[in-house]
Amino acid sequence: MDKFEKYIRSHKEAFDSEEPNDLLWEKIAAKLDEKQPAQKQVRLVPITKLWQMAAVFTALIVCMIGLQIYYNSQNKQKTIAKIENAGNISLESIYPELAEAEQFYFMQIEQKRQELKKYNLAGTKTDSETEEYLSELDKAYKDLKKELNTNSNELVISEMVRNLQIRIDLLNQQLEVLKQIEKIKEEQKGKKL
Repeated sequence: MDKFEKYIRSHKEAFDSEEPNDLLWEKIAAKLDEKQPAQKQVRLVPITKLWQMAAVFTALIVCMIGLQIYYNSQNKQKTIAKIENAGNISLESIYPELAEAEQFYFMQIEQKRQELKKYNLAGTKTDSETEEYLSELDKAYKDLKKELNTNSNELVISEMVRNLQIRIDLLNQQLEVLKQIEKIKEEQKGKKL
């Protein structure tokens, strides 16, 4: 430690004896008062006004929901009436996208069936099981189609498409197994030669 630091430490009380004069504190207080912005007046809304606005808003929401329900039921009734009046109306006129998808999938299914026929599986257990699964899926599809005539629901449509996709998947799996069997047979023939 140097001498100056020792001097300060030993005479510390002498330094603490002086306090700033009152004039300095008055100047600081005056400057603080100047810098504070004027407070804005808070405008109070009467509570009855708030309740009135809430009641109007609630009434509007209830009316909008009621109108939405009314129009939805009217549209559903019109669709059902059209179906009933038209009898067996075509799928294309009501759901053109579904009819297009149905046509695409049926073409794919028929193509896969033709490929399966090349493997000459007629009368085998594999053929009968595949046909049984396909007939169950076909029955389920017809039930979904009937359901669609009475209940035009997106879930029914997606289940119909899913049914068609399952058929194609089943046929693809069958074809894949048969191709693997054929490949194994060819490899065994190659080893015998």
